[in-house]
Amino acid sequence: GTPATPVSAGARTTLRELDPADVAFWKNIRNATTSFDGKWFAYVLAPNEGDAEVVIRPTAEGGKEWRFPIGEPPAAAGFGAVGEPPLSLSGDGKWALFTTYPKSIEAKKLRNDKKPLQNGAVLVNLATGEKRDVEKVRRALFAGERPSWVVMHRYNAEGTNAAEMILADLRNG
Repeated sequence: GTPATPVSAGARTTLRELDPADVAFWKNIRNATTSFDGKWFAYVLAPNEGDAEVVIRPTAEGGKEWRFPIGEPPAAAGFGAVGEPPLSLSGDGKWALFTTYPKSIEAKKLRNDKKPLQNGAVLVNLATGEKRDVEKVRRALFAGERPSWVVMHRYNAEGTNAAEMILADLRNG
């Protein structure tokens, strides 16, 4: 084989040390998922600190990729499942559903004002890219074996213990 060439001390000085501010901007892929039919791949692309986006891409060559801003997701809580995933694709591969969060700047203000941070949900028609935003959604998911239905649990109305449930029929788009 070819002998290794030593790197001179001068060449090493061109590299700069990373500091904590650099690490905050590194992006990572979270919650990757594929549709059951293998036609769609989706994931959350998020920096260690700051606002993230959902990326939805077809697995076939030449398809259109969509990107949707989702605000600042909570910090990852280690390995393993914790609650419902913030991103899912319907069993029939026709819809994407994901959680949205307050933007980083808005979240900091809400925390400083000791106000609750409330999420939302977005439903995307994968055939058209059309999206529907729903505010103040605590949890949203497809109805199990019935991929043409989605259920959303909203936050309690202010001053009450009552919360709304939204059941949406997706069969007609």
